[in-house]
Amino acid sequence: MFRPRLHRPSPAMVVALIALAVAMSGTAYAATGGTFVLGKANTADRVSTLTNSAGSALTLKSGGTAPTLTLSGPSGSAPLSVKSTTKVTHLNADLVDGSNAADLSSTLAGSGIAGGPLPGVLPQTFHLTGQLSLVMLEGSGYRSTADGPGFIQITIFACAGVVSLCGRDTSGAVPIGAADTYSNEVESHKEMSVVAPFTLPAGAYTIGLQAADGTTTDPFDDYQVSVVSLG
Repeated sequence: MFRPRLHRPSPAMVVALIALAVAMSGTAYAATGGTFVLGKANTADRVSTLTNSAGSALTLKSGGTAPTLTLSGPSGSAPLSVKSTTKVTHLNADLVDGSNAADLSSTLAGSGIAGGPLPGVLPQTFHLTGQLSLVMLEGSGYRSTADGPGFIQITIFACAGVVSLCGRDTSGAVPIGAADTYSNEVESHKEMSVVAPFTLPAGAYTIGLQAADGTTTDPFDDYQVSVVSLG
């Protein structure tokens, strides 16, 4: 009777059959030191690097409505990092530093003009939204004597509600910015300007201006103040 001889598969054949079974099963494929298998879940315990010295290293295209690229990482870790500060054209992001685009809209909280001499308050009421705000001041002042520091300065204060005086000696007054410039000339009016960020709770405020020690103002000095709330 004829009996076929059964050949024991070689070790290489066994490895090949196991690899084929894993690839066809749809389970994760261990790619460390091996081949990246398309259409399958690949795993590795080392970083994989793709370099193309002639251009882009990788191009991804997808069909339907699914995202072209999905990134995930451990909880508390960023899923993506970059090593360039160059602007990415057409990049559309949902949040900017954790803020929605609607939070970055700007609202004019108030704008007005005041005259010297200081101290004084702006006649308008400034309405803040409780978000980050910017105060802008343009004005002037001068040194009345040669003594004292070599600069002149105007400080901006905010007081809750409507008050007749808002300055360093007013209870509850908050300094929100200061404009200064160097001056070694007596009786010579110098222009000053500043744009300063600040945060105060939402509400109505009076804006006051006060000259620093060694700074003098008179009716020839005018002040333009604007406050913009961001969000």
